[in-house]
Amino acid sequence: MAKLKIRKDSRLEADLRDLLVKSRQVFRISNEGRLSAEGFAFSDYLVLISTCLDHSAVDSEGAFQSAITGALKNLLITGDASSEEFIRSCNQHLRKKPPNLVRYGMWADLHLEADQALRAQLVMGDVRLYFGNQPPAYITKTPHEELDFLSVHERLPSGCAIWGYANAPTDGEAGRAISEAFERLQALVNFQAHYRKGIDMFRSGLRHTSAFQVGPNFYLLNRDEKKWSRVIWMVEHFNPTIWSKQRVKLSAVNQALKAVRRHDTRIRKSPLSARLFDTLTHLNTSWVTPLRPERALSLWMALEALYSERSTNTNQSTIIKRATKDLIGEGKFLMEKRLRFMVEIRNSTVHAHRKFTNLDSQEHILQACSQFVMDCYLDVLMLNNNIISCEDDYFIYLDSSASPDALEKRMKILHYKAKRLRSLTTGSVAVP
Repeated sequence: MAKLKIRKDSRLEADLRDLLVKSRQVFRISNEGRLSAEGFAFSDYLVLISTCLDHSAVDSEGAFQSAITGALKNLLITGDASSEEFIRSCNQHLRKKPPNLVRYGMWADLHLEADQALRAQLVMGDVRLYFGNQPPAYITKTPHEELDFLSVHERLPSGCAIWGYANAPTDGEAGRAISEAFERLQALVNFQAHYRKGIDMFRSGLRHTSAFQVGPNFYLLNRDEKKWSRVIWMVEHFNPTIWSKQRVKLSAVNQALKAVRRHDTRIRKSPLSARLFDTLTHLNTSWVTPLRPERALSLWMALEALYSERSTNTNQSTIIKRATKDLIGEGKFLMEKRLRFMVEIRNSTVHAHRKFTNLDSQEHILQACSQFVMDCYLDVLMLNNNIISCEDDYFIYLDSSASPDALEKRMKILHYKAKRLRSLTTGSVAVP
């Protein structure tokens, strides 16, 4: 089992030490043995401590929170505020037997035209997903209409439904896992629908199109108790206009499932899987909203997910340089200009500046940028463990020149440095 560890950053190591020392005054253990603190402080410290740790060793948010709170209790009991003892205690709690699991099911409406009788199935992580023209029996047998008054969005005619199953200790973890699987399926299907779609740059009145949407409300059922959760999950970017005007056929999505499964498997096997999933999420947001400022913002966030390091030091120019590093000539010049134009829209959106008029040419730029970001995404998706093993290798590749001569020269330098370091560790210094 992978172990939790501190991220490789001396600043974060110092931050963690300071947070642990301050935790001794912030937290306390109640008479019932529970960790407690003032509301905001409790949440703040859990989040700030988590930013100092590498998240790749944990499977769920619940397990991560349990490990941190357990280690904080150990800190209060032992008085040892060292980061080494804290990490050891976190890993000890990660290895503990998981709590009893409950069977959950969740369903939502699906933006598809039911042109055939179908029930399709696929697995995403620990969640089993189904969709079809008829909902499962547990939906029809367990009344759910009274939950609609808790929903932000009104239900719209759907024609199809999507549902999923997961085992989890709480309805929060189950709802999070299944709703994420719903939206991941939506993003994967939408990618298949948008990639390699022809763009006529000279056609007047070019308009945004979308594949399909899940939602707007997700309903969670405790299948052991046959009881609906009072918490309603919502789709963040639900758009009723697209839902009512555009409808994809159920049969068309069914034909794409084979490619969707291969796509999902490749992401999970990638050494950069977290970046790829984040990119796909942002791309999907750009497809399901018709608003140009939001689409520009989402496309830029997709590029950031691919090309920025986990710090505030990666500026927009660096991201554009990394994204266009393999382009040459006129194509490189034009794409850099398009991306900078998209950044202007993004910055105006974030800072609420009404700087851009509603020109039709913006749609051409955004669709060209969307196609480019998808190409970048696929370029990163194709990198596997035989090419890179970690993010350090990835950024060495990104920040080197795309010229074959420069790459060969860089490889010679790297081989030379590796040889020198090996000779130093063995005690025999090689003379250059």
